[in-house]
Amino acid sequence: YNQLINLIFWLYENHRECLSASTIQGLTTHMAQDIAARSKSHLRCRKFLKRALLRLNRNDSTKSPINIKIEEGISCLNYEIIAEFFGTKLKYEMVDIQLAMKYKKKLVEMGALATANEDNEDNEGDSNAVVEDIAIEPDENGQVKVALRLEATFYDGYRSAISHLFKESGVLMSEEMKLNFSRYIRGSARTNKAAKQTLGLKVKEGKSHMTVEVYELIARLMFESDKKEHIFAHAFHVLDWNLMKRAENVVDCKITHIFFCNDSLTFIFAKSKSCDNEELLGPWHVYANPDNPHICPFLALARFLFAFPDAFGGSRPLFEGSNSYSRYQKVFGDLLKSNEEEIRACGVEICDLGTHSGRKGVGTLVAAGCTVS
Repeated sequence: YNQLINLIFWLYENHRECLSASTIQGLTTHMAQDIAARSKSHLRCRKFLKRALLRLNRNDSTKSPINIKIEEGISCLNYEIIAEFFGTKLKYEMVDIQLAMKYKKKLVEMGALATANEDNEDNEGDSNAVVEDIAIEPDENGQVKVALRLEATFYDGYRSAISHLFKESGVLMSEEMKLNFSRYIRGSARTNKAAKQTLGLKVKEGKSHMTVEVYELIARLMFESDKKEHIFAHAFHVLDWNLMKRAENVVDCKITHIFFCNDSLTFIFAKSKSCDNEELLGPWHVYANPDNPHICPFLALARFLFAFPDAFGGSRPLFEGSNSYSRYQKVFGDLLKSNEEEIRACGVEICDLGTHSGRKGVGTLVAAGCTVS
């Protein structure tokens, strides 16, 4: 629901006529409470909106927090408003002025070509994928800032969320809106390819996979640290790698779902995001590594339990707390920044690493690795 919640926040600030009266009233009340509590993430507002979205009814479109009921063939939430919202979602890159102007010229040419094909029924609908003018502002170093659209997958995620809203509210999305969505996404994909080629930007989006060398380095830095928070982060880091699971699975792991089986530590998970097949939920076996104590899951878990003995209580989560994943993200990010030179020596920039890099890395290792020395 995050995409819909973000859209509702924007509509509240820019197009309140698209929101139901109860949504406006509720947001106003909870916004005041969040401001009083100095909640930068607007936690109360988000909870309120999530409850509203959970009440969607296919037999009653008025339950929707966004006015999507079609009257006289027109929905209050139309494509023009959504395109305006998409236009606020941009990223900025500092590039050479000559490359920026070359890219701007290329976009003008692409726009002219789209207009020429506007009446062609067989074209991909690029005429509606209008490219925003580049915002170029020279800085003190002589470089310029270029505004670029985000990846097409970003907008596709919002399309799926809005389609879900229409479906769960029992309202059919118009064919024209569906077509405009497709045009915008295709146009974004096309302009992004042009930007990467012309401006020399990174071809691959997202974080890189974590190599074994980087995994061991980060584990060693956490293992040798005298900070208590690094004991927590070390256990999380090592288990995340060895279990080959998403971080949310590691966060939600319960102490009662961990037990010994012969010489292995066994984990069972009640659910998995990608599959409901019970055979794939466990058991997952993790083994000790006495030759390399800094990446030994047994030792990492033992240190964690000695440092945080409350984890033994009942059916509590192994990593207790309302936001353990954010806590790990912060520790992980701070560690990367404070050891940037060592990590760069492994051939990777810290900006290319994220908490999901571990799962990507171990997956790559298992798919293409070799144990032959």
